[in-house]
Amino acid sequence: MDKSINAMFIKEEEVRGKISKLRDAIVVFADLIKVELGKNEQRSKFLVDAVKQMRQENDVSSKALQDKLEVTNKSPQKKVVTHRFEPTSKYVLLSGIK
Repeated sequence: MDKSINAMFIKEEEVRGKISKLRDAIVVFADLIKVELGKNEQRSKFLVDAVKQMRQENDVSSKALQDKLEVTNKSPQKKVVTHRFEPTSKYVLLSGIK
């Protein structure tokens, strides 16, 4: 009977040791998960900031392009006019008229 009690006691100690190691591993794993989540939050923040910056740059260039188009639409159009001085002449005058 003493032998069986001692054997049970030894097995119980082994189980307690394994549970202790498992608990330590869980703590380490939880810490690693917290670190990774922090990195993911930081990556997400960087991504959002990059998208915002690109959007602002796009808005600025879009505004500049829109301003150029408005100026172009308001400016007089140039027309190419050809004149022939003599009916047999091969010279053609090109001028821009505003």
